[in-house]
Amino acid sequence: MKNERADYATYIIGGFIGAVIGMVAAYLIVNSPDVENNGKPLNAKRMSRLGLGTITVLWGLINPGSGHQL
Repeated sequence: MKNERADYATYIIGGFIGAVIGMVAAYLIVNSPDVENNGKPLNAKRMSRLGLGTITVLWGLINPGSGHQL
């Protein structure tokens, strides 16, 4: 068995990076020009686009070069 400490360090670093990216994404969504017009940062259409975009990015990271086939 490999060094388990290195595995935990990878998870901790990945979690920290993910949290920072999430905070930056939330900041950008709240301060986007669309929010000033409607007053609501997220609606059903925007949430579905955001969710599908996230799934697409994660799928590309998990299976690089395999396309968008499920």
